[in-house]
Amino acid sequence: GNDYQHESFGNNQVVRSPFNFGAVYRYSPYIDFSFGLERGNSLMLGFTLHGGLNELHTPKSLDPVLPVVQSTAPAQLPPNGWESTAQAVERFTGWAVRSVSSQASTTTLVAETGGAVHLQERIDRAVTILHRDAPSSSMRFVLQLQERGLPMSRVQIDRGEWVAQHTVPVPPALRLPAQQVSPGQKSVMAAVPPKDGSVQSWTGKAPGFSAEWGPSYNQILGGPDSFFLYELGVQANLEHRFNDSTWLSGDFDLRMVDNFDRFKYDAPSDLPRVRTYQREYVTSSRFTMPLLQLTHVADLGGGHYVSAYAGMFESMYGGVGAEWLYHPWQSRLSFGIDVNHVRQRDFRQNLAFRDYGINTGHATVYWDTGWKDLQVKLSAGRYLAGDVGATIDIKRVYTNGVAAGAWATKTDVSAQQYGEGSFDKGLYVTIPFDVLLPKSTGGTGNIIWSPLTRDGGARLSRRFTLDDLTRQRDFRALSWRSVEPLGDRSAEDTSYVMREPGANIFSNLGGTTATLGRQIGEIHASTWFWAGGAILASSLLDKPVNNWAKNHQTGNADRLGTATNALPGLLALGTGLVYISQQGDSSTAETALKAAGYTYAANLVTRYVVGRARPIDELGNASFNGFNGTATQSGFPSNHVALTFALITPFAQQTRNPWLYGLAAASAYGRVQKRDHWVSDTVAGAFMGYAIGSLLGEQQQRKEDGMRLSVTPQAVTATWAFK
Repeated sequence: GNDYQHESFGNNQVVRSPFNFGAVYRYSPYIDFSFGLERGNSLMLGFTLHGGLNELHTPKSLDPVLPVVQSTAPAQLPPNGWESTAQAVERFTGWAVRSVSSQASTTTLVAETGGAVHLQERIDRAVTILHRDAPSSSMRFVLQLQERGLPMSRVQIDRGEWVAQHTVPVPPALRLPAQQVSPGQKSVMAAVPPKDGSVQSWTGKAPGFSAEWGPSYNQILGGPDSFFLYELGVQANLEHRFNDSTWLSGDFDLRMVDNFDRFKYDAPSDLPRVRTYQREYVTSSRFTMPLLQLTHVADLGGGHYVSAYAGMFESMYGGVGAEWLYHPWQSRLSFGIDVNHVRQRDFRQNLAFRDYGINTGHATVYWDTGWKDLQVKLSAGRYLAGDVGATIDIKRVYTNGVAAGAWATKTDVSAQQYGEGSFDKGLYVTIPFDVLLPKSTGGTGNIIWSPLTRDGGARLSRRFTLDDLTRQRDFRALSWRSVEPLGDRSAEDTSYVMREPGANIFSNLGGTTATLGRQIGEIHASTWFWAGGAILASSLLDKPVNNWAKNHQTGNADRLGTATNALPGLLALGTGLVYISQQGDSSTAETALKAAGYTYAANLVTRYVVGRARPIDELGNASFNGFNGTATQSGFPSNHVALTFALITPFAQQTRNPWLYGLAAASAYGRVQKRDHWVSDTVAGAFMGYAIGSLLGEQQQRKEDGMRLSVTPQAVTATWAFK
């Protein structure tokens, strides 16, 4: 037991016994009930829901039973044609089927998925229904999947192979691909069917008004008035779709049971009160309208999406705004910008506004790292209180779609001005309803814990973001599925099939190095002569420029020097992100990273041989001391400038943008201004980086035959290719 009499904060609870007794009954793998007697005078009852987030799974006992996959196909359509097929697909998947058509040997289904997380499971269900109904003449199924009118993915199914995999035991080594996924396309029905009647089609009704009713629940954890504040009520979610891409949404909530009478605390603030009116917003009215928003989205092509919206975005703010998102197909990286003009809403959450208004917006990078299922979201911009800063959000998304993450925001508001907590942060868990309910359903549940609500770093909360709407373009979109317990498996299911290692930055390492050596050997003597002459000529500027640098170590010159010194690191980070987003394929980013690696190695060797003193050493520009342990830290050539040119040259040449060399040359300013290098050091570094970047760029273009060396955590593989 505990001696409460000596606890701090006056925690003098009465203790009648130094012993506590308790028992726990495990009702199921995920549920515990507990009972206890504490301090000899208090009873304790407990209910615990627990389990690994990555293992959450609920059998779908309320789902309709799918038809058994038959090895044969029907001779013709059902009596009601494709209409009954569309209704069955909607019942088994929850999709909104827009059309079904059959032409020649292809059956095409166009559907809106409604943001379902477990997409692959629903694809399999839809194909099961199509196989049951489609005549044997249909050899291929095409699913055109869209979200709010935005084409997301186009799934092609080889019917024969798909049926074989579901009816005949085939070892993995002998299976052929039954499914191919590509970027979505706008569905266009044939305006005039062929005269021979070879097209059979069905088109559903245009989207219109819809309404959903259900319970509502909100909570506040960890407040000073009570650790747990809650409200239960009834909520109506109404929506009118003017067309697939334009809709008006509204939420209306009636609070019926709550303990908000305990909510008395008004948080102090030295900033505009953009979030600390929380008590007023939740207690002023029992009937509220948290959302009333008109939204339009559009696909500009090439992975570019835009949206425009107006209305009441959330319980505290309304206004107008727009968003742009670049989300390449199955890329790990996407970029977005949102701009909003908002006003603070009336406390009763009706159509009225208060006096406070603000322009707010952010530029955001979304990155799926591919490591341990981690995803990173980095936003920078202006927040609701007018402060400027950045938010980093890191989450882990498991294979069942459950996500757990945390965020932190730091702005130009000082910790003292922000108040208790110093900066905004919080934790959250997002759970798809599919893993909680015994019936397949879309949507997710969110559990958010923010220890303190303050006004600094406050972000606008919007319902329909382009990142959420384009989730199906993620490279892992088809990998999220229910985690079902594994049953007995045969040896066929666990057989190992050896595959060639995927491409990575170490592929063809031996061949690249050998080719680079041969290219350097083939450089004409006159080129070496002119490069050496340019370096010698630039040495005439060493002392005059160094004298200027001595007199410009403060002010704007120093700030500019610090900024340009950061160029190599920023370029390396950006190039690395581009390479990761392209999933390791041979690319200009890969060439640039290789060029930086070879340049760094060449730079170390050259420094070791030359050993030239830096200007800050005050030994003059003719002091050389090579071939010793400290020579690699000497100044000739400039590593910063060499790496900058090595990273930029492949992009400048492949995209034909020579102005990029100007950006690379800017890196020399900081090295000279900080007196880390002589002018001739930077010129030599520029020649080195440019030369290696150009030679590797030529290799990328020629893709010469030879040995390809692939290094992975599992193996080192050498492959020789011959013409």
